[in-house]
Amino acid sequence: MTIKYAVSAKSQDENFLVEIKSIGMIELSRINLTSSVKRYIFQRLKQIWIIHHEDREVVYQAGKDMIRRVFYFLLIYCLLPKALAVTAAPTDRIRPKIGLALSGGGAKGFAHIGVIQALEELEVPIDCISGVSMGAVVGGLYACGYMPAEMETLIQSVDWQDMFTDRISRRYLSMERKRQHERYIGSIPIYEKNIHLPAGLIHGQKISKFLTRLTIPVHHINDFSQLPIPFSCVATDLANGEPVALNHGVLAEAMRASMSIPTIFTPVILDSLLLVDGGVARNLPVIDAFDLGADIVIAVDVGSSLKSMTELHTIIDIIDQTIEFRKSASTAAQRQLADFLIIPNLTGFDAMSLDASDSLIILGRKAVASMAPKLTNLVDSFKQIPEFQYKRPTLPKNEDLFYIEQIRIIGLNKISERAARARFGVKPHTRVKSETIEKNVEKLFGSQFFDRVSYQITPSRHGKIITVWVIEKHPSLLRFGLNYNNENHASILIDAAFQNSLIPGSNLSVGVKLSDHSRYDLKYSFHPGLLRQLGVRFRACYVSEDVKLYRQKKSSMLGLADYQDAFSEIFIGTIFSSRLEFGLNIRYNQVSVKTTVPPEEFPHSDGNFLAISNRIRLDTLDKAYFPTNGQRVSVEFQHADKRLGNSGYSFSRWYADVCLYYPVTDKLTKSYGFYLGSSSGADLPFGYHYSLGDLSRSVVEGGTINPFFGLESNELVGNHVAACYLTAQYEVMPKKFLILSGNLGKTTYKRSDLIDMDLYIAGFALSAGIDTPFGPIFVGAMSGTRRKFLGYLQIGYRF
Repeated sequence: MTIKYAVSAKSQDENFLVEIKSIGMIELSRINLTSSVKRYIFQRLKQIWIIHHEDREVVYQAGKDMIRRVFYFLLIYCLLPKALAVTAAPTDRIRPKIGLALSGGGAKGFAHIGVIQALEELEVPIDCISGVSMGAVVGGLYACGYMPAEMETLIQSVDWQDMFTDRISRRYLSMERKRQHERYIGSIPIYEKNIHLPAGLIHGQKISKFLTRLTIPVHHINDFSQLPIPFSCVATDLANGEPVALNHGVLAEAMRASMSIPTIFTPVILDSLLLVDGGVARNLPVIDAFDLGADIVIAVDVGSSLKSMTELHTIIDIIDQTIEFRKSASTAAQRQLADFLIIPNLTGFDAMSLDASDSLIILGRKAVASMAPKLTNLVDSFKQIPEFQYKRPTLPKNEDLFYIEQIRIIGLNKISERAARARFGVKPHTRVKSETIEKNVEKLFGSQFFDRVSYQITPSRHGKIITVWVIEKHPSLLRFGLNYNNENHASILIDAAFQNSLIPGSNLSVGVKLSDHSRYDLKYSFHPGLLRQLGVRFRACYVSEDVKLYRQKKSSMLGLADYQDAFSEIFIGTIFSSRLEFGLNIRYNQVSVKTTVPPEEFPHSDGNFLAISNRIRLDTLDKAYFPTNGQRVSVEFQHADKRLGNSGYSFSRWYADVCLYYPVTDKLTKSYGFYLGSSSGADLPFGYHYSLGDLSRSVVEGGTINPFFGLESNELVGNHVAACYLTAQYEVMPKKFLILSGNLGKTTYKRSDLIDMDLYIAGFALSAGIDTPFGPIFVGAMSGTRRKFLGYLQIGYRF
């Protein structure tokens, strides 16, 4: 047996071990050395090598003399007692420790699971594990005690495309944030009065949550050598490019740092080091397995190899090739150190083959077959030792209910601890389940004051301590959105958002929508520090658009109206609730309308008014677009009176907008709802009538204008409205949908006409939709009582 000992994790040690092995200095197969003797030999060899590494002959001779002296000493030490006492019992044999080194390789790292499955079938004992990137994830979970079959089930249950996003579940967003969610296609940080590119596309919140949940049974272990199987993973110090062995701390954070792919994930700060993916510095961690005390290392390499000249075509190929140069040299050195090298044949797969886990696991199992005879011989030699018994460690039992003694929140700067604790929701001296803790962590992340939120559950004297780590989001962002539809054509949304302006925990946004329907908007909201869900929102807005006017009994158009509306409002209510918004709104409006249409054809007037309203909104939809479950309810009562300083406007109005979504099967969702509205008073300001027929408006927010299939935009207008909807949505392929919709409704200037069913019109639509990272895409055709055929196209988020 060739005996090797890794002295440290630096690159010079790789050269030292390769050099020592290449000149054959340490073949001591006749003697079973203890780890302490091996450490002495290798420390002495390293001292010789550092001093004389330029002269191989000097190193060889000096090392040979030193080993000869050790050999004679051990020979006398072992044989002398036998000569003096022939009947003495023989020294017990000690089984060499087996280490498993798992490389990085993105999705190809799923093959590691197949390798481990095959090793278990051969009863190869694994005494320690080192891993990089995806190898760190697989190795870390195996070190915790997860069985390969459990890991296979876990990775197959994950939506990996969604995992590599920071998209927040709408159900954890506050009602205030839901208005802004899924409107923007990107954002850029602003600091020091300049625009800066982000450090990575995503912060890895979902990956962190996934790893934290799986490692709850070992949250109490900070020294990774105390895991069921000793473990370490490798990251890269971004400051100097050196590999860093992570063997203590929070296991989930260590694995997250090891797989922090540069430019994709933001770097991770651990122990004052800025860390990225370990594959940048050392993609095959053989030396790290030796550092854990391994005598024999089985290395599994699923990394990429250098491309040939004929394979280098694009700029991405060139960048990948330049990165691979260093990785390739390090991997070659690490391969030489391994006792067993397993290289699965993964031709046709790459780091992004996330949906091919089944095939990759099978290929991992097959790769072990060629090594099976040698590994079987190794295991047979172990079985000659009486004390040897193959037994794999198991996952520690996970508690289902925790008594929380203390809660710590670390990393707060601008956000007050009181506001963070209120948003987190879990209180000390209560009993909670792990699922509840994770849900409340998501709620804290859903406040969007933080780039990432992680947690750890550790034992205390009388229960558990929850430690929550937060990374505050940069206070200033430049956000932008794009939309195209065949009604309003192209629209651009540009928005500057500032957090913690004037008041800690506040949000300020200043935005402009550039299109045929222009909008300038300022919003400011803050938590007054009273009730957990209570907040105050101020808004000032100016809207300018050309509105099409239609004859109500025919489908012909009367003309256009130049509509301008400037308003400011203040709302006090439960804007920080994730489900229900209830409160009081005070709004001041200045309305201006210019049109050539006679007032008798379309009543309108200019003026200003002050209105007070009560607003109730419930939103439990799982998604704003293509929802599969949840409810959306909007109810508002609004009143304006001349005695409040209005110039001629006295009116009251109310509306109720209800839509319910229910999953029929995994693929099929049905939804139905209704929209009712009525008003009273001498007249209504232009824009405050009820309207049907604008598909470009957001379906999430109820209000004056509502979509209606089979009509042009704003085609039906009146003081009163009634409509109902029915939709069937089928997911043909992942994120690709067919939608069949029908609606029935009417508007009228007389409330009594609402009961006349002969005046109702119908509409139908068949559409296809795609859920893309840049927003939804809808294309479809519709028909109805007033219009025989209309087509529509919608690209991007509505705003």
